This record gives sequence, C-alpha cells and structure tokens, in this order.
Amino acid sequence: MIELKDAQAQMNRMIGLKFGPKGSQQRVEVLRVMRTARTPSILEAGVTSWIDSQPDFPRPSEMRAILSGLNVIDDEAAGKATRGCVACGGSGWVEVRGISRFDGLEASGAKACLCRSMGQRVVDDRDACSRCGGRGIYGGQIGMGRFDGPWRWCECLAGQKRSAREPGLIDEANRARDVLTTPRGRKIIAQLEPYHGEF
Repeated sequence: MIELKDAQAQMNRMIGLKFGPKGSQQRVEVLRVMRTARTPSILEAGVTSWIDSQPDFPRPSEMRAILSGLNVIDDEAAGKATRGCVACGGSGWVEVRGISRFDGLEASGAKACLCRSMGQRVVDDRDACSRCGGRGIYGGQIGMGRFDGPWRWCECLAGQKRSAREPGLIDEANRARDVLTTPRGRKIIAQLEPYHGEF
C-alpha cells in the first residue's frame, strides 16, 4: 500500500477530468482505492494510462481494475527484473517523459524496463542493440536501405533513455528528413558526394 501523499499527488493530476468526486466521502473512497497500488510508479502508470485515454474521472471500480492489472503484471515481472541493470537499477521500471495526447502538456510516467522482458540486465547501451548501435533512434534513410522511412525511437535501453532525455528529437529529425524528400531536397542530395560512413 502506498502513502496517502502519493495517492493525493496522482489524484491532483486528474482534477481536470469531467465528473470528478463530488464530495469528501467520494474523494476518500477514490484515494483508498488508489492506495492499493503496490508502488507509486504503478499508481502513476495507471493514472497516466487513464488520463491519456479517458475524458472522465474514473469510478473507484475502474481505478481498482486498472491497478489490479498493473499489480499482477508487476508481480509477474518482478522475478524477471535484474539487479545491476543500468536502466532501472533493478527495480524493473524506467521513467518516461513526453507530451500528453490528452492536453498537450509535458507528462511523465513509468513503464516496464527491457530487463523484464529480456530477463537479463543491460550492462551498456552500446551492447544492447544491433538495430540502432546504441544511439536510440533508427531509420531516416531516403529511398533505399533496410531503414528506409521516417526516423523512429528504438525499443532498446538507449532508445528509452534518449526519448526521456530528448522527447522532441524524432519530430525534429523527421521535419529535416521531410525537407530532403521534396524535389528541391532531392536536387541537393544528388549534388552531394556519396558518404559511406557513420553519422
């Protein structure tokens, strides 16, 4: 059971949703249900999930269903999280930051670390991924190659860390790529000397 202050902080995030608790008794009931989360990060993940997908304040039964599911997932995954993981420090959870689809404001939350699904700790970002080479992003190629298409976040540890640190990077990189795919951009590319190294 989590502390009351953590539950109140998460309830405050949902203040702007429609049909919130009407009296102190309803508020107390929602707080009681919120405190059933195993950890503050589970509660935060549940509230973030709700805010991103629902316009109305959750009923206690709806919040209980979300938190029960996350508690079960946490129990199952806890055995897979590994001590010494550089991403989560063995907790099995990493912080993520981004822009909320609901209101466009900066938001943060928690998601399961890759060490849970891989069952082994990640020692170094560069060793974690053959797709992005530890850069956290891949794609962006124009016209050919296995990563032809827009830039994307990699699902590896480096991608988790970089997306939290630089949430707007992919949008910025894709805007630059879009300029290069215009007729004028293709002329500029054609005039460049071929480059066969890493960027």
